[in-house]
Amino acid sequence: MLFEAWHIWVLCGLLLLVAELFTAGFLVGVFGISCLATAAMSAAQAPLWAQLAVFAVVTAVVFFTIRPAALRYLHGKGPAHRTNTEALVGKAGVLTEAIAGPGGLGRVKVGGDDWRALGADGVQLEVGTAVVVQGVDGTKLIVVAAKGQEVKA
Repeated sequence: MLFEAWHIWVLCGLLLLVAELFTAGFLVGVFGISCLATAAMSAAQAPLWAQLAVFAVVTAVVFFTIRPAALRYLHGKGPAHRTNTEALVGKAGVLTEAIAGPGGLGRVKVGGDDWRALGADGVQLEVGTAVVVQGVDGTKLIVVAAKGQEVKA
């Protein structure tokens, strides 16, 4: 016979480990490691039921022990990386259209883009006022005057 059962287990394991390079979450790699462990049992001429049992046990052990440690290592313990509009929170900007008191809408330029803006504390903000983005509400940025700027009440 050209291929023995353990060859197939090794081939599947290696293919799954290579596929893990193109995925996130270290899930496909769990099965790849399990296939390689099962290949050792198959090479030792273990019956099929024993090979499947080893595959299941190794999958569970790797999934619940090694995978969480690998994810902590790969993703770190720092804060999650903010994307899209949430990445604007904390950024500085300049008002290009005044905000006229509570509920008033204005416009703010942040990072070269122009956004609709609401005042966070309901005060009037004039054109040219330096602001900081405190939050996002749909397509509107919630802003407050940056420290050192005068705000008209």
